[in-house]
Amino acid sequence: DKGEYAIKALNTDIMQRSEALRNTGNSERISHAFQEIIPLVAARELAGEYVVKYDKHYFMVFDWLEAKSVFCPDITVNHCREIGDILGRIHSTNSTNNIRQ
Repeated sequence: DKGEYAIKALNTDIMQRSEALRNTGNSERISHAFQEIIPLVAARELAGEYVVKYDKHYFMVFDWLEAKSVFCPDITVNHCREIGDILGRIHSTNSTNNIRQ
């Protein structure tokens, strides 16, 4: 109830699709499984769910992260190395056992 959060409003039309809620939940379960392996910000779990429905709207809640996006032409070789390192860690990890269904 106290803190700084980022709230993501999900597209209501997309969330009406039968598979959308399940797919979004699966995506967040994967994110949570990778939290110990790569730097990421996963959605907060609220009442056992990653997607909160209020009225006809869907939301996700994330801890606030103070950061700055980097775009061309400011992307450096070092940025590319960091991304390659993260991708390598993802591909060398078998996290399927850590993902709860």
